Amino acid sequence: MRYFLFIKLIVLSITCVFTQEYNTLYVEVPEPSPEALSYYKSGNVLWVINFSLGFLIPLLFLFTGLSAKIRNWAKRLGRNKWFFTLAFYFIIFSIISFFIDFPLSYYQGFIREHAYNLSNQTFAKWFTDSINSHLIVTLIGGLFISIPYFLLKKSPKRWWFYTSIIMVPFMAFIMLIYPIWIAPLFNDFGPMKDKALEAKILTLAEETGIEGSRVFEVNKSIDTKKVNAYVNGFHNTKRIVLWDTIIEKLDEDELLSVMAHEMGHYVLGHTIKSLVFLLFIFKSLITISFFFKYFFKSFAEP
Repeated sequence: MRYFLFIKLIVLSITCVFTQEYNTLYVEVPEPSPEALSYYKSGNVLWVINFSLGFLIPLLFLFTGLSAKIRNWAKRLGRNKWFFTLAFYFIIFSIISFFIDFPLSYYQGFIREHAYNLSNQTFAKWFTDSINSHLIVTLIGGLFISIPYFLLKKSPKRWWFYTSIIMVPFMAFIMLIYPIWIAPLFNDFGPMKDKALEAKILTLAEETGIEGSRVFEVNKSIDTKKVNAYVNGFHNTKRIVLWDTIIEKLDEDELLSVMAHEMGHYVLGHTIKSLVFLLFIFKSLITISFFFKYFFKSFAEP
């Protein structure tokens, strides 16, 4: 007990030291406006609603018998070939889900953004982007969903383990192709217009160890008034991307500070670490589910 209290005292002392250090580096942040607080709070409510619907809609499909009907349609369309049956099931499921989600998506992505004066998007552009996004997700999801079922046939006891391992390279592959082929489907990615600022950003990138990257300016102002910038890609696909909104609203020093922050995320490998963390969570949840399965089974046995 004394040893524990001693360790606790050391930790508390270190915390006080760091707290004093941070206090000397405190940067005053302006108070958020009522509109900003309202947007933040309503966003949290929408997150809870979307999260809940992510469970409720599949349950609705299951308990109403709609899932069984979709399965029968998919079997007929796929001629009882398991791969095509799965693909058609996922496509039909996605189409129905799209129409169920449409009212909330319309409010969240179009009505709400215009209400807070954060969007420049026309309904036609929003609807086109929504359709394209849904088609891309359906295509990629339709291809990937066959992998767990294939592994289930080959290894009924360890399919979950192999699936979780495949998740990381699959997500890495999506991250690789997204900046090159997917993102340009929604907005134009062009060379940066301010060449002097571009040179400073590339110099900053080289100083942080991001070499051989290209800088792109995106005409995001056609969609939104929000600002954003990021660094992504691997090897020859490395990209430093700035929305034209952030270039317009920030001065040069502010913009370089933002880019240094984004480059820090890239250099420290936060995206890769997030993928590994998701893999860990996925495996942990499956392990826990198997534990409870056998735990309750042991009570059921005489």
